[in-house]
Amino acid sequence: MLLAQLDTLDDPQFLSKISWLLGLAAQWVRFRDDIMTATLTRYYHSGYRDQSHPALKQAALEYWDNPQLKSQQNKWHQYVSESVAAMVRGWLAKQDLTHFFELLRGNGDVDQARLHYWLRFANQMGFTRIIMGSDAWQDRGSDFVKFREENKGRLSYLRGGRNFDNAMIMQINDYLFVEFSGTGNAMYAYQIGHAPFNPESRTLDINIHLKDQGRCALRLPHAPRAEGYNKVRITGWMLKYDDELRKLGIRWMAEEPVRFVDKKVPPPVAMSDIKIINPLRDTAIQHLVKCSSCIVSDNRHKGGILSVQLITPDDTVERELLRLGFAPVAKEPHRYWIK
Repeated sequence: MLLAQLDTLDDPQFLSKISWLLGLAAQWVRFRDDIMTATLTRYYHSGYRDQSHPALKQAALEYWDNPQLKSQQNKWHQYVSESVAAMVRGWLAKQDLTHFFELLRGNGDVDQARLHYWLRFANQMGFTRIIMGSDAWQDRGSDFVKFREENKGRLSYLRGGRNFDNAMIMQINDYLFVEFSGTGNAMYAYQIGHAPFNPESRTLDINIHLKDQGRCALRLPHAPRAEGYNKVRITGWMLKYDDELRKLGIRWMAEEPVRFVDKKVPPPVAMSDIKIINPLRDTAIQHLVKCSSCIVSDNRHKGGILSVQLITPDDTVERELLRLGFAPVAKEPHRYWIK
């Protein structure tokens, strides 16, 4: 089968071919990147997009490393669009949230309310990191052994707390949010650049780094109790959290419905329209807008701003613009700017 034929398969037919495609990628090293690019892109355009495919995810991480790491994002952008990379980052965020609030809950019960709340933002999380205490590192249970093996290089050591304490860092836009496994702990949020820690550090201290009340932008308890919440209704402390996150420019966005894109339509934005001033970020912006229907104006070299006006609304693109640090322009729907 030619890779171009993947677009002619319906979703169930394509799903049945993924294992075969991954076998080809493992066998044909010369064509591995082409096979992975075609498979991930076709998966993005399928109805399964929001459901992680474990084997596809693991293969992508093995061949291209972690798309959440800044050092690896340019590698991913060599092969797939920003939207496809964001899909995989979303898979990792959902996986981390589920593991954190279920497997790594410490000595308490699963906190379904916190799991439910943060899963609403998983599709906007550009980076997640689990920091484990000694109990989780040393547990020989099969679930823990499998978890540590599958997440090599994505886990950190937590010091300064109790043996059963664990923590999780979540990046949404320009902020790092820190939750702790034990109930009764407040959530801490730090603005990137002002946090007292590097979120990719191998070791972090629970008190010195993660609970710094002097440098945090937010410190919020999980009260009053949240009860009776569902997919369309939040209650209790969740309402306060949503209000505070909105003040930081972060709002809940529903998962985007799947749309098939006509690949014959030429990209309306030339990559040269965006000047490379901040290499990592601006390259990501280039890849995001090149397949989008939008108008770009970059006047940063004159002391101005870079603005992106979407011609047609696109939740995926808008979500990524916010994650990259753009701010919405007041009273101008679907227009965003950044310095």
